[in-house]
Amino acid sequence: MNKDEQTVWHIVTPQKRLDNETAEMFTAALLAALAVHVRVAVDCAVVDYISSAGLGALLEGARTARTTDRQFSVYRPSARVRQVLETSRLHDVLNIQEFLPC
Repeated sequence: MNKDEQTVWHIVTPQKRLDNETAEMFTAALLAALAVHVRVAVDCAVVDYISSAGLGALLEGARTARTTDRQFSVYRPSARVRQVLETSRLHDVLNIQEFLPC
């Protein structure tokens, strides 16, 4: 793996909703990205609804990253997503960033 592959973030961008209908496909895409990339971020800027299934997908991504020595971040969460993360206290568990470090 060269230096560029270690410093570049792979961005996964869900659509407007992370819920029971979309979480399974999103989780699969997230885990596939983590299998290939060292640094994966989920860009939540356009997500206007996140259910417990969506939260579970983010937690699965974080757990997989931790166990495979990858970096994982929730990037640019919308106001609604940030509110849900804070209410559920997951902002203490997940790496949440407004800007991705180089």
